[in-house]
Amino acid sequence: MALDATVGGANADSYATLAEFKAYAESVGFVYTSVYTDGVIEIAMRKATQYLDRAYRGKWKGFRSDRDQALAWPRTSSQDLPVNFLTPSFTTGVIDEDGYEIPSNTIPKQVKEAEYEATILDLGGTDLLPTYARGNAIARKRVKAGPVETETEYMASASARDRFLTIEGLLYGLTSSQPGATSGSGTLIRA
Repeated sequence: MALDATVGGANADSYATLAEFKAYAESVGFVYTSVYTDGVIEIAMRKATQYLDRAYRGKWKGFRSDRDQALAWPRTSSQDLPVNFLTPSFTTGVIDEDGYEIPSNTIPKQVKEAEYEATILDLGGTDLLPTYARGNAIARKRVKAGPVETETEYMASASARDRFLTIEGLLYGLTSSQPGATSGSGTLIRA
């Protein structure tokens, strides 16, 4: 089944098209042509989109532009800015970290690139949405097989989620915090 990358669509299941992913993959040297079929790539793209929407739920700046849209983007600003301070126009889109408006009918390039990176991780065998036995609250783990021994012990405050810094870096200006981070981020306002 083909991807639905309709911007703001009620049935959209991907932020990008298969052709856009292939162009990105080729530009970063990711070899997919002889390894993955289009159907396998499309499934990975759907999983990548689900990962982004679930991991960053409640962390995206702004709110969905349309109540009936299937995905988190496009978004409308939640900031009380009647005028974009860089251009003399009415602001409805989310303002990125550099002060530029992302129109409320657009999927940002960073979100698409984060989907591509998550797709590459999924195709490489990373489970983006794993199930954790007992919340993955491992205090200590020891595995021994002959002379080989492995031991795992997490800090008390360690997150149960893996962090994907490539994706976090792409989405930095579009979110208020990162999934798996031990602390959030906020905006300081001088009174």
